[in-house]
Amino acid sequence: MTDETKEIIEKTKSIAVIGCSMKSEKPSYYVPNFLLEKGYEIIPVNPKHKVIFGKTCYPSLDILPKKPDLALIFRPSSEVYAFVKQAVDLGFKSIWLQLGIQDDLSKSYAHENNVHFVSNKCMMVEYKKLKRF
Repeated sequence: MTDETKEIIEKTKSIAVIGCSMKSEKPSYYVPNFLLEKGYEIIPVNPKHKVIFGKTCYPSLDILPKKPDLALIFRPSSEVYAFVKQAVDLGFKSIWLQLGIQDDLSKSYAHENNVHFVSNKCMMVEYKKLKRF
């Protein structure tokens, strides 16, 4: 685990989950649900849903009632740059691309703007490593 990954897990309090799902078998459901159970504030972002985890689900980042610390992205690699750019431009502290998701342009943009960036890692798995589950 990198120092950056550890710092994000320890300092993050609120997470906007882009691509959050209502399907319990999908990582975009069970990972944020796990994080919710561990005390993180989860803000679902998905234009297809109104409520997930009993919480208002927002169609986009720019209308969130508050700026979360982290954008956790569950979208295909080919789609992430627009979300990363928006999150960075809105002042998010950290960006996390879930396991299997990578984008060099997004990584460069985040780092150019001094935003923490993790890609191709599962936040739930990294949390469990850190907390020694």
